[in-house]
Amino acid sequence: MILVETAGNFQLMDPMTGAVIRHEGYTCVPNSSFIGQRIALNQAHVVAEVNNDATDADWRDTVEQSKGDIELAIAAFVAEFPVQGKTEEAAKLKAEADEAAEAARLKAEADEAARLKAEAETKAKAEAEAKGRGKLSLPKG
Repeated sequence: MILVETAGNFQLMDPMTGAVIRHEGYTCVPNSSFIGQRIALNQAHVVAEVNNDATDADWRDTVEQSKGDIELAIAAFVAEFPVQGKTEEAAKLKAEADEAAEAARLKAEADEAARLKAEAETKAKAEAEAKGRGKLSLPKG
């Protein structure tokens, strides 16, 4: 099943399955050859892929529960009806993204620590030079 929308102010009806893509908003329909052709002809666009347990009624319920927030509805719908195999792939990609984010955070911390150390060394050197210039040597005797 796929969540699709038409590319204009028209609806499409799949003659093989009887599925209708409404002229406004998204519709959950079977991924048939007819729908594939409409997508290839740029008459329809895929929004998300869901498993075969999903129905258009489920989609409309999800939109209603999300109070019209379409992005939230799409995320909830995909989470409720995940495509087999895509869940593991998504989890793997999320884990990789989390690792990359952690690595970037650690690098930023290391860069900040190096900057602070260099700043402290420069300040200490400047203070030592200033103390050295401020001392006058008095002749002994």
